[in-house]
Amino acid sequence: SLKPDTFKGKLKMFGKEYDYVLNILSFTDDNFTFSHQIINSEGKVCDDQSGKGEYQIEDDDIYSVKYMDSESTFKGTLDLSANTIIGTISQTYGTHLGEQGEFNVEGS
Repeated sequence: SLKPDTFKGKLKMFGKEYDYVLNILSFTDDNFTFSHQIINSEGKVCDDQSGKGEYQIEDDDIYSVKYMDSESTFKGTLDLSANTIIGTISQTYGTHLGEQGEFNVEGS
């Protein structure tokens, strides 16, 4: 079942690769709270935001997740058996409107 966890991995967007940290903080019946950080190659935190997301159970260990910060929408698949989240990011506000990327992270 779902529990708070930290996921770390890579996010590719704007033609660059970033380190990505996603903290899932708490769950209710159909949504969750999160915070996340996007870190550039020099180790500088470019983005540090938090918010709410929603999830749906797709299969035994498979959940679809969707969450938003102030600029982007993240959609992905959480696989509890592999402890990974793989998904896409699309810029919904801000200067890179319409830009798409992807992220791939593993739980700790």
